[in-house]
Amino acid sequence: VNFFFVSDNIIDILSDINLRSNIILTYLGSDLLRRCKKYHKKELCAMTKSSNIIVMTEDMFDVVSKDSKMLTEKISVIDMGVSAINEIDNLRDNNVSCKLKILGRDNINKKIVTIGYNAIPQQQHIKVIESLMKLDVVDKQKIHLIVPLTYGRKDIQYIENVKVILSKSGFTYTILEQFMNDKEIAELCLATDYFINAQTTDAFSSSMIEHLYSNSVVINASWLSYKPLIVMGIDCATFHDFNELPNLIFKLEKTDIDINILKEYCSWDTCMNKWKKIYNNEW
Repeated sequence: VNFFFVSDNIIDILSDINLRSNIILTYLGSDLLRRCKKYHKKELCAMTKSSNIIVMTEDMFDVVSKDSKMLTEKISVIDMGVSAINEIDNLRDNNVSCKLKILGRDNINKKIVTIGYNAIPQQQHIKVIESLMKLDVVDKQKIHLIVPLTYGRKDIQYIENVKVILSKSGFTYTILEQFMNDKEIAELCLATDYFINAQTTDAFSSSMIEHLYSNSVVINASWLSYKPLIVMGIDCATFHDFNELPNLIFKLEKTDIDINILKEYCSWDTCMNKWKKIYNNEW
């Protein structure tokens, strides 16, 4: 049995029952990094009972292994894969039409700034928007904000608060609320000039990778550590304080990165072979 996203309920159950099946715990990020400390002992128990522990990044590997060296031999780093990569490749030469689809011809010269990638409060959309609101009126007219609120829509009041601040922001903007398929995600990423990733914690965001792969300027919060990017030699812009964002929007320019390195790391073909080894007990 492979548990994708190890919730508090799963930890409760696995820590209390005798297991007859092989159990794989697959941590996607927040299920490990944002776990309440009161579950720590039960989680160690569940991990000890499991046959394999899958994490998305080397940083998550470090988090698990520091609790118990006995767990280290069970841990494998296997990404889920980024499904939109093939669509981005297919549309790469059409990035102008992708931008036109969002902005229309009258606003085509605006810079598109995409903030976060889901509707949870931990994305900190409001802090980002409030910081960008400090730009003067002329600069605001050069920017179009996109805020994807397509999933993680549990906190309805938070979503309403995001809409209110956008309405007062002085920017033109687009709110995305409907499910997006891989082609629509590719179009968004290829149209985006700047992607701001300000969430509180993260393992290795597929959305961030999609934007990097699309050659958007990715601006990550300094408190988000991405060891895989360091290993791949990929540098992203960072901010330490939200007040730094207005200056970064006009200061940073696109730089070419080796997209083949990203593709090798997180394409579905690469990840599929690693998952096969787990299921065939070859890892």
